Amino acid sequence: MKHKLILLTSAVLIASISFTGKAETIDQQILRLEAENQSLRDSKLNNDRLLKQLTEQQQAEFKNSDEFINQLKSEFQLIHKKASTLPVTQLAPGRLQLFSEISQIPYLPSPELLSQAMEQVHSLIKDTAVRDTIPSSVVQPGGSEIIQPVTYAGPFAAISKGNFLIYQPELDRLVAAPHQPNIIARLQAEDFVERGHLTLPIDPGHGALLTALSRRPSLWSKIESSGLSGWLILLFGGGGIILTGVRLSYLQKERLRIRVQKSNLNKLSENNSLGRILNSLNRVESLSPVTSIQVKLTIHSEKVNLKRGHSTVQLLVILNPLIGALATATGMIKTLQTVSLGSGEEQMMAAGAAQELMPLMLGLATALPLLLCYFHLTSRIARLSNKLEKIVSVTFSTSRERRSSYHYKDPVIIGSINS
Repeated sequence: MKHKLILLTSAVLIASISFTGKAETIDQQILRLEAENQSLRDSKLNNDRLLKQLTEQQQAEFKNSDEFINQLKSEFQLIHKKASTLPVTQLAPGRLQLFSEISQIPYLPSPELLSQAMEQVHSLIKDTAVRDTIPSSVVQPGGSEIIQPVTYAGPFAAISKGNFLIYQPELDRLVAAPHQPNIIARLQAEDFVERGHLTLPIDPGHGALLTALSRRPSLWSKIESSGLSGWLILLFGGGGIILTGVRLSYLQKERLRIRVQKSNLNKLSENNSLGRILNSLNRVESLSPVTSIQVKLTIHSEKVNLKRGHSTVQLLVILNPLIGALATATGMIKTLQTVSLGSGEEQMMAAGAAQELMPLMLGLATALPLLLCYFHLTSRIARLSNKLEKIVSVTFSTSRERRSSYHYKDPVIIGSINS
C-alpha cells in the first residue's frame, strides 16, 4: 500500500512537471506568433507606404508625360500653321501632312517618327533661305497641273512667268493667284527673276493678301450690289455726258458756221446764229430804240438756243450725288437696325456698310466728270455768245452810222467786219 502511494505520488509529480513544460512551450509559441504578427503588420505598413510613393511617382510621371505630349503637339501645331503659309513648303511634298499627323496624335510619337519630323523641320528652315529658280508643280486657274520654273524668294514669295503664286495647304501645291497685283508689282517681279534686282513686292501675310484680293468683288458686282439707285445714277451720268457731247458738237459746228458767215456778210444764211440776227436787223425800217430792243431779243433767243441742254447737265451734277447719298443713308439705316437686333457680326456689318456706300461712290464718281463737262460747256457757250454779241454790236453800230449819214431806209449793207 505504501508502495502504491509512492508510485501514485511519483506519477502525479511527473505529470505535473510534464504539464508545466507544455504550458511554457505554448506561451513561448504565443509570444513568437505575436512577434511575427507585429512584424507582418510593420511590413504591411511599409509596403503600403512604398505603394503610395510608387503610385504618386507614377501619377507624376503620367502628368509629366501628358504635359510633354501636349507641349509637343502644340509646337507641331505652330509649325504646321507657319509651314502652311510658306511657298517653300511645296519643295518637299508631304512634310506638311507629317506635321499635321504629329500635332494630332494623342500619344507620344515613336522615336523614328520624331526623328523624321525634326529632319523635315530642319529642311524647312533651310528652304526659307532659298533664292533660286526651281522646277515645281503649279496648279493653273483652269485646274490643270504643270511643271514650270518657279523662283522662290525665301519665305516671302513664289513667282512664275511674272505671276505671283500662293501655297495651298489643302492641295500641297502652288496655285497661281486668281487676282494678280498691279502691273508695276508684276514688272518688279520680272526684274527680280530675270535681272536679280533686290526690289520685290511681297505679301506680308504669306498669301493672305493675294487671297483677299481674289475675293474682292469686281466693279461690275459692286454696281449690281448698289441696286436700282446705282443703275439710275449711271443712267443719269451717262446721259449727261452724252448730252454734253452732243451740245459741244453742236457748238463747234455753230462756231464754224459763224466763222464762215463772218467772212461772207454780203450773203446771209439762216443756218447760223449770226445770219439770223443780221437778217432780223436788215428787215427793220428804222433804227429806233424799239429796233434795239428787237435786236436784243433776237440775240437773247439765239443765246437760249446755244444754252439748250446746259441746265439739264447742271441738274444732273447736283442730282447724282443726292441720289447716292439718299440710297446710302437708307441702306446704312437698315444695316444698323439689323446689327441692333443682334443678328449681325462685325464682318457682316462691315460688308453691309461697304455695299451701302457704293451708291454714294457712284454718285460722286459720275458727278465729277459731269461737273467738268458742265464747266467746259459753260465756257464754250460764254465764248461763243461773247463773240456773237461783239459781231452784232459792231454791225449794228455801223448800220446806224450809215443810215444817219444818208437818211434813207434802204436795207443795211454790211461790210466786212474783222473784229
